[in-house]
Amino acid sequence: MREELLFYDPDTAVFGYQVRSDRDLGSGIGASVVYFDANNGSFVTLSLATGQYVGKTINTWLMQLHTARWGGLPYKLLVCATGVAVATVSLSGVYIWRQKRRALGLRKPS
Repeated sequence: MREELLFYDPDTAVFGYQVRSDRDLGSGIGASVVYFDANNGSFVTLSLATGQYVGKTINTWLMQLHTARWGGLPYKLLVCATGVAVATVSLSGVYIWRQKRRALGLRKPS
């Protein structure tokens, strides 16, 4: 575990202790948070990035995949290559459409 952040929420009177744990994905900031009551120091709740709630786990995975923070350099290169491929297909489609439109415009009506 690595400490990331200690914060206080005056609206709910709790301290949050954000850490990077084995439940976090990727190389970003940890998303596991332990909450303590600010008045007496008792444990309030625990929020984990994965494994606690299905929705939060799915959201964490989608965010890590979307921002390419998971999988290291090979995944980043795959994401980059996929982006270049999509751009190439899009541009070639516009080019072919333009050529066909130009060919139709140059034909003489019979």
